[in-house]
Order: sequence, then C-alpha cells, then structure tokens
Amino acid sequence: MQYIGRLMRDVDPAPIEAALAAWTRGPAQDRARFAALERWRDRLLSDADALEEFVAAHPNADRKRLAILVAAVHDERARNSPPRHYRELFRMIRSVCEDAP
Repeated sequence: MQYIGRLMRDVDPAPIEAALAAWTRGPAQDRARFAALERWRDRLLSDADALEEFVAAHPNADRKRLAILVAAVHDERARNSPPRHYRELFRMIRSVCEDAP
C-alpha cells in the first residue's frame, strides 16, 4: 500500500477519478437507455400515433418494417403465441436508436 501511495504522489488523480466516476455511472445509464427503449416499444404497441413520432425522431427507421412488426405483435398477443415478434420489435428499436447520430 505504501508503494502504491508513493507512486501516486506523482500522478494527477483527476483522470483516474473521472474514469472511476464513469465506471460507476455506466450501469445506471445502461438501465435508463434500456427503459427508454422499452417505453418506445410499449408506446408503439398502445398508441397509433407513436409510429409517426418514432419515425420523426429517428429518420433512419424503416417505417414499413416497424408497422409490420407492430401488427405481428398484436396478432401474436391475440393468439397467445410466444413473444417472438415482440422481442424482434425491441431489437429493431434498439438498433435504430443505437445507429442514430
């Protein structure tokens, strides 16, 4: 411990503190990003105008493919099928949001 303390005397602690702060902040940011993606998915499934809002917010989104997936999720729920399209919709929303500038 004393050796490390001696080495740290000559080191600027600001970059280390910034890296540690970013490291502790990371999981919270990931959870917030994941929650935002889930909110978009829920809005797309419950609100008819949400698709237009999502496409307006993310111009690189494929509107036709999103509309098809939303319809498929509604069919899936009506038939009590496994949530394959539900998960695919989330993956598509995530890829669109991650590709956004």
